[in-house]
Amino acid sequence: MFPYTKSESQLRSTAPTMTLSTVIMCAVLISLLVSSASAGPRPRDKSKGSRDSTLTNGITVLSFEDKSDPLIAITVLYDVGGRDDPSGKAGLAKVCQWIMNNGSLGYWKGERERLLHAAGGSFSSQVRQDNSTFSTRFPKDLLRQVLLIEADRLENPLITRETVEAAKRSVIREGTIGRENNIYSALTTETLKQSYTTHPYRIDEYGLEAELSAIEPEDVRLFMRRFYQPSNVTLAIVGNFKNKHLLKEVVEIFDDIPSSPKPEHSYLAEPEQTEERRATVNAELQTPVFIVSFHTPSLTDPDRLALEVLSAMLVGNRSSFLYQRLVTESGLCFTVGGAVAEFSDPSILYCYAFLNQGVTFAEAETALLKELENGANGALTGADLTIAKNQMEARFVTSWSGALGRSAKMARSFQVWGDGMYWLDRVERIHDISLSDVLNVAQKYLRASNRSSIFLEPHEATNSQQAPDDEK
Repeated sequence: MFPYTKSESQLRSTAPTMTLSTVIMCAVLISLLVSSASAGPRPRDKSKGSRDSTLTNGITVLSFEDKSDPLIAITVLYDVGGRDDPSGKAGLAKVCQWIMNNGSLGYWKGERERLLHAAGGSFSSQVRQDNSTFSTRFPKDLLRQVLLIEADRLENPLITRETVEAAKRSVIREGTIGRENNIYSALTTETLKQSYTTHPYRIDEYGLEAELSAIEPEDVRLFMRRFYQPSNVTLAIVGNFKNKHLLKEVVEIFDDIPSSPKPEHSYLAEPEQTEERRATVNAELQTPVFIVSFHTPSLTDPDRLALEVLSAMLVGNRSSFLYQRLVTESGLCFTVGGAVAEFSDPSILYCYAFLNQGVTFAEAETALLKELENGANGALTGADLTIAKNQMEARFVTSWSGALGRSAKMARSFQVWGDGMYWLDRVERIHDISLSDVLNVAQKYLRASNRSSIFLEPHEATNSQQAPDDEK
């Protein structure tokens, strides 16, 4: 699911711990990038620790030597996610994730985890709308073992009636629990459903229970044969190793895995929105929530970064534009948040507002839309821009700290831009964004005809919290 804004205290409590050497390294990196800021992407010297290679079967290998981290991290990214679920099989990518996590011909269920944990390593996996990732962090003497594990995960998943049925039950249970027990899960699910009419982003990665129940083992085999094969894999490795020795190991273990041509993504594109959409939804919430979303271009579009800066200025933290006006000053809401969803295809910028007791949807909608209009017409200032840029820099430092964060960013960067190190230009490009750039995209995209207005009504609420009458 796409990210949501946490409070400052939550961000502090969940931020990864960074060593002094990592902080210094990230600070130097940012200072070097900022000092050379000018328009457009900059060339980088990739000879300093990084290497890109492609095996004969199509696997892309991205490696980055980093002696500052005693551990090694590997992220295996498959260019397949929720958006690739076939029609009538929403949730199939999540089913495949479960199967790949629960044993293979060479490693029975639980064996891989025991090997990693016994050596002090860790593992996680995730399915998003655009990709599926399997990430491992481990001591360097375990490198060959982990490469063997990932090769077997790729080549020899256990697809049987029993494993598919178990996977379906697990995905249905996880999706149900997540949507019922996490307020932001309900929020994101409804925002996607109401913002998209055609593109598969309208359904979250957990799919739909009825469609999950209909998935058969042959559906899994065909899907995995198409997407979970070498030409669709990026292997990003960061840590304490020598590139030439690493590549020799990778070639020996992965290069003979049979491959087929890289698959194309085939699904219906979202049509341009030409008028406002409005929807009132009963949701598993304790308090009413008003959401507005606006369609935005793809991750590679020239406007995209300015839109991300705009979002940070509007709802990035407690000093942001909308928080100050709707929470601190007017008291209409007890919190606001939002983001630009990090989708590869055309995405959405969304803002949500949790209403204080006694505040009506009409009052919240009027106030929020008025402030968005004011912001687009010049109420956003250079000070707001500076705060937003500083916040985005801090997030970059956090996400790039440690081998695991770097391997994940490298894999995603290659998937989107075809360059594993392109993410390093991000801070530099953020500093190129001017206030004029931000106001231009605000006026271009934050318009009524591009807007979806969503009113999330608690199940136990009565008519006292209805959406404005003009919805009908």
